[in-house]
Amino acid sequence: MEDVVGIQIGAISFIDEGVEKTLDVLQEKGGVNTLFVSALSWSRGNAGRSCVGFPDHGVQEIDKFTGGAFWNPDPAFYGNSVLRPAKTPDPEYGNFDIFRDVIPTARKRGMKVMPYYCETPRSTIRHTSIPNAVQAAEIDAFGRTAARPCNNNPLFRNWFFSMIEDWLKNCDADGLLWGIEQQSGLKGLLCGEPATCFCPFCCAKAEQLGIDVDRAREGYKTLVNYRSRVNAGEHPIEGYFVGMLHILLEYPEIFSWEKMWLDSHRGFHRDLAGLVKFIDPDKQMGFSIWQEITTFSPYLRAQYDYDEFAEYSDFLKPIVYRIPAGIRFSRYIKYFQPLLFHGGADEQKDIEMEEVAPLKDMSHEEALNLFYRLLKLNEAPLDKLPAEGFSTDYIRNEVARACAAVGDKVKIYPGVDIGVAGGAGGKDTKPADVQASVRAAYDGGASGVVLSRCYAEIMLENLQAAGDTLRELGRI
Repeated sequence: MEDVVGIQIGAISFIDEGVEKTLDVLQEKGGVNTLFVSALSWSRGNAGRSCVGFPDHGVQEIDKFTGGAFWNPDPAFYGNSVLRPAKTPDPEYGNFDIFRDVIPTARKRGMKVMPYYCETPRSTIRHTSIPNAVQAAEIDAFGRTAARPCNNNPLFRNWFFSMIEDWLKNCDADGLLWGIEQQSGLKGLLCGEPATCFCPFCCAKAEQLGIDVDRAREGYKTLVNYRSRVNAGEHPIEGYFVGMLHILLEYPEIFSWEKMWLDSHRGFHRDLAGLVKFIDPDKQMGFSIWQEITTFSPYLRAQYDYDEFAEYSDFLKPIVYRIPAGIRFSRYIKYFQPLLFHGGADEQKDIEMEEVAPLKDMSHEEALNLFYRLLKLNEAPLDKLPAEGFSTDYIRNEVARACAAVGDKVKIYPGVDIGVAGGAGGKDTKPADVQASVRAAYDGGASGVVLSRCYAEIMLENLQAAGDTLRELGRI
């Protein structure tokens, strides 16, 4: 039996290059046998054309990307729901349906097709194309409507459960890949995001758990005000990190709120898996795990355990992008947590960031070495990291960590970068890098790979290098 060789792909690639031709390229060059299609997305990186330069295929111009649904939703699955998926208004897509127009052709070739949906980590991605989406949005500690949907809001939950039924029953997809990238309120606040969520549903749940809602709200407000003072140039005499700890100790309700949010988030994932298996036990349930969880953030790594996912998953896709990790992790260190090290207000922009403030409690190199120790990484020094990326040892060790945690309960299909936009100053991925990364994934114990990030970003020579390596290893 062949290993799973997956790739994430948006509707725009099939529209630009044709369904048959695209599948020919994916199979012949990369040995791809599983398509993870972006059926619903507001993120250009998951569903649009390349956002940084263009590869050697497809249309060589930026598309007008609004986002939304890339299939024709069946009204029968949404009943009287206030929220319904709206077809993307972007003119390039017309009546194209990523399920109807791809699944029959893919099945004839022996390929599986699963929708891939990625959670929204930051407020820069907004679900504005969905009518009434504001009714499911988070509320921050100041009572203002935020951007992300709330996991405790029944409108949001029912909306997604209805879509998954549509995808698996009506569209006959082979399973679901869900991308876990949503941040808790405290983690988001530390990265410059609003302090969420204090919607009526979260407040009601907190009261049931005996959490003092007013004290928690006051604590988050105090942290936001502290962040604002720090970003305005205030220098706490006790240091930035100690100043933050003082607030956390004064308001222990903040961590109670964090635990409530985390339990709701993980519970939502279990409910998704239960729904998939209720519809059809043979449908596959997988989770894609953000690189900030697998690698960059000790706080997020502590929140999500591989072995817990093993209880309700068929496969996991830990993201282990090696080459772009160099520039991304160096940025993460330089702009990490304005309350901890006094980074700037724009520290979390994905592609283009300017250094806005030096670290205060420690130097950049000291912060990098601290994180290396905490995360058990052994990578390049900061001045060389963007140009070198992470090593193959990183992939091998992280895949081995995931495999050891889950045992034989689930399969591990790591997301291996063969063309991920890292941004200015980063290293470009070459075929030799791809070959080394794929081999490292299998050295760590992988049962397959997901060629990442998205077909619209990938150079064909890198796709060929991945396929050649998989064939040399006898995996396909």
